Amino acid sequence: MPSLLSKLNITERPIFDRHDPIQQRQRKLLERLEEQREVARCYIENEVFTAYREKWVDDPKTGEKKKARIPRKVKPWFNKIKGQLYLEIRYGSVPIELQRKKYAIAVEDKSKLLEVIDTVIQAVSSGELDEAITDIVNKRKK
Repeated sequence: MPSLLSKLNITERPIFDRHDPIQQRQRKLLERLEEQREVARCYIENEVFTAYREKWVDDPKTGEKKKARIPRKVKPWFNKIKGQLYLEIRYGSVPIELQRKKYAIAVEDKSKLLEVIDTVIQAVSSGELDEAITDIVNKRKK
């Protein structure tokens, strides 16, 4: 009589490296790009963008620690210079070199800004900027 387990495909479990530095860097950049996408949306719609971070604070009345949402500043990665809009992709505070000695993307109109950011998000997800990000990290370590 065949056993129930013999019907299953039993193999070794592959090692999953959740601390893969390239994936961590991609995730960090994607989070910032999503935030910049929201900043750009607010810029296009003439709204005020406010980002928040959570912080543990002591309640003065009860003395208990509570999570509070504290507003934080977010600097936009896009600038308008002489009527032209430019988007600069950053890893931390360092601009990413997109091509040799070129760090910015010219955007025709502010209505196209979200499309450009979405394209960059797709490029980061597919790994096109991994080498540039790794170069930035390696320069910091020196």
